[in-house]
Amino acid sequence: YLPIEGTRDAITQAQTIDDQVFVQTRAGLLVAVDANTGRIQWAARLGEVTNAANAYPVAANSRFVFAAAVTKLYAFYRY
Repeated sequence: YLPIEGTRDAITQAQTIDDQVFVQTRAGLLVAVDANTGRIQWAARLGEVTNAANAYPVAANSRFVFAAAVTKLYAFYRY
């Protein structure tokens, strides 16, 4: 189960990095999911995105996840 906001929201990106799945929605939500259990680890809003026509893949290292939305770059602790 992913937190989708209303009938106009949808998944725009889903990618696996190591033991996590990162999902982005049209409403600008970034969700980290444990790939082994399916449990949501955390979720974050990427600014005031209302139409994520250009959703870019996230990048990650051992400590951080990086996501771009419109003209901003966000960094989150990975776990």
